[in-house]
Amino acid sequence: MYRLFYVSSARPDMQSIDIDTLVNAASMKNPSLGITGALGYDGKRFAQILEGAKEDVLALMDVIRSDNRHSGIVVMDEKSVEGRVYDGWGLKQLDGLIFEHFESAMAEA
Repeated sequence: MYRLFYVSSARPDMQSIDIDTLVNAASMKNPSLGITGALGYDGKRFAQILEGAKEDVLALMDVIRSDNRHSGIVVMDEKSVEGRVYDGWGLKQLDGLIFEHFESAMAEA
């Protein structure tokens, strides 16, 4: 199992409907990819954790890097872990960027 945490800058014209659409689509698609995770958005930036098999997480990151809804992706942390923090969540939406939540998830092995 592998966990990756990244942050990025949202496109300036992002609307809450765009975020809802993104979360709904990812919530349905990610389980078929073996991916779980969480996404935070504060109106300017995204923070996301992805969990799954390393090759699946890295393949999804390639797709995410090419997504024009954001830019300036910075991988904050990535590591092998024993289990999932977001088991059962294709993509859990978090209010804002509560970095303690992301840091706590990354601290769990």
